[in-house]
Amino acid sequence: MSKQIKKILFLHTILFLLISCKYQSQGLIDKKLEIDKEIVNEEFYHSKTLNDLFHIQDATYFEPDYVGTSFPDYNVKDIVVHERSGNKKYYLLFFDKNNFLRDTLQVKENEIYSLNVIFSNNRKGLSVGNYNENNSYFKIIKNFELDKNIKVKSIPIDTKIINCPIPIELLSEENLDLENTFKFGIKDFSKSFIDKKDENKNLFEKVKWKGDYEITTKAISDFNNEEFNLSYYINISSDNSAILSIGAKHSEDYWCEGDYNLKKDGNIIHARGKCDQDDRDDFYIKFENSKYYIKSKRFINKDWQELKKE
Repeated sequence: MSKQIKKILFLHTILFLLISCKYQSQGLIDKKLEIDKEIVNEEFYHSKTLNDLFHIQDATYFEPDYVGTSFPDYNVKDIVVHERSGNKKYYLLFFDKNNFLRDTLQVKENEIYSLNVIFSNNRKGLSVGNYNENNSYFKIIKNFELDKNIKVKSIPIDTKIINCPIPIELLSEENLDLENTFKFGIKDFSKSFIDKKDENKNLFEKVKWKGDYEITTKAISDFNNEEFNLSYYINISSDNSAILSIGAKHSEDYWCEGDYNLKKDGNIIHARGKCDQDDRDDFYIKFENSKYYIKSKRFINKDWQELKKE
């Protein structure tokens, strides 16, 4: 047999193996997956299904306490693989609500993850990174988007994050106060991070928020779905609370008037009242260039509008 023929046969063999591996890998994706379990002890089990999924033999599997996490349109299962060689691998399995396996993601041993992260343009996904318990800082090193088919797609690390929930691994009785100290970012934690928060706090304290404000703008009536002139009269009496009075003809349009809680962030305050099932009736006030502005989804004009302060 000539060297050329041997080379061709070798390449065909390699190609066949690659195709076979790909077929086996894709064989369980987008299929309903029931994980069989042969219990080894209270924590570990064997599984032929997972062996096929991960292309290994004689592995032992472990599921952490926080293994199952459910969201409106998908579920996530955390699987730890103990290989016969002694190596450990960590995987996230993504299922739809009908228990079809849609995708998998491998993470490293020292990494934790935040699920249901909200990115810009109303995209959802997860962030993977490292956590420093000394300063409650989650440093993000990778971002992933989950598309409408629950497929995992890597996105740039500097993608804007609207909301990053506390990683599920950190949710425990020992960390009850973590929601008050938890921070996240893509840069190393430094004094500048603290300085930035102090800067925002000082900026808020410099603005003279207390007083009476008013605006009349266009809105859609909750009574007859017609456009009308909606008036907001706002009294801010402290750093934490305000009273909203609404000028409207029908009770459906002034139902949300009353006390509002204020949350401050630099030169902006966020006001939430009794109609807090969503943020449509919330309003925001900011101070910029010596003027006050207001924004609310209740208004037809969703941009910042100048607010008159008496």
